[in-house]
Amino acid sequence: MWTNQEHFQPTTVLPPAGLWIVPVQKESSSWTTKTKHTTMRTSVVVLVCLGILCISACVLAQIKLGSTLNQCFSNEDCTSQQTCMNLKCKDPCLEACNGNTVCQVRNHVPFCACKPGFSGDPFSGCDQRRVTLEPQCETNDDCPQYRACINRKCEDPCYDVCSGNTTTCHVRNHIPYCTCRKGFSGDPSIACKPQNPPGSWPPYPGARKRFQLELIKTNWFGAFAHCLNHGGRLATVANYEENERVKEAIRKTGLKASFWGSGTDYALGNHWTWVSTGLPFTFTDWSNNQPDNWQNLPGGEHCLEFWEETQYRWNDRNCLEQQYSVCEYYDEVEQK
Repeated sequence: MWTNQEHFQPTTVLPPAGLWIVPVQKESSSWTTKTKHTTMRTSVVVLVCLGILCISACVLAQIKLGSTLNQCFSNEDCTSQQTCMNLKCKDPCLEACNGNTVCQVRNHVPFCACKPGFSGDPFSGCDQRRVTLEPQCETNDDCPQYRACINRKCEDPCYDVCSGNTTTCHVRNHIPYCTCRKGFSGDPSIACKPQNPPGSWPPYPGARKRFQLELIKTNWFGAFAHCLNHGGRLATVANYEENERVKEAIRKTGLKASFWGSGTDYALGNHWTWVSTGLPFTFTDWSNNQPDNWQNLPGGEHCLEFWEETQYRWNDRNCLEQQYSVCEYYDEVEQK
């Protein structure tokens, strides 16, 4: 006999032994078998029959008779990129955002934003508008040291400062500095012109030698490097006229000090040469009894100085002494 008399009449013929599933719909206070081709909530009666004894269990299920099953009852029944709408898993972005927007779904929820260059309410629509940026700076101190505050923006100050593609620009503490590229010389703010092949001195034909005093005390090696790093060489003297030009330049400083030239006998013993050119002396202006290579100092005396004690005639001096120096540069002569 049936164990649930509310659901089935006693005259119902018992099914044979086995497992039976009977879908039914509850309407009002009675239960009837579902026969319509629509979707609704139903109870499923599970019958386990053995002989004349049947045990029933009621299971709540969603069955769509004569059609396909519904996809969802809640968002949890869909992927995280979908939302349960009208019992279907759908892309919520299709209806959420309006024009000129982008949409992303996160955990079933659509998020709308205006496209770059647009502003407004993304749910009602975004318009193309000009965005006013906040100023980056008021002074150079608001920018990194390799940038300068230009029109309230931190910009590269090298732009359009140096002349032509033969120059290089460097920024130090917000200020641009121009130099001629390797193989070129001249005024980088005007124009840098090709030099003679590397190592040539003078750097270009027809150039005129110019002497410049460097009022930084270094040893002889430091003086040579200083002149070289500034596009020149430690001074050489080829004749009487050049020697007098050096002396006159030193006198005009009013300093009571000696200055380095590029002469040395390090390489060839007692044979003095100009290290800036590699040429031997063809003119000399040694002070009396010089050079004497005085041995009382460690390392002896192997470098030439314009000696203040003898009105800037030449003397050999220990190369590690700290003194001023004379550099030489060449200025290109304009062709007429």
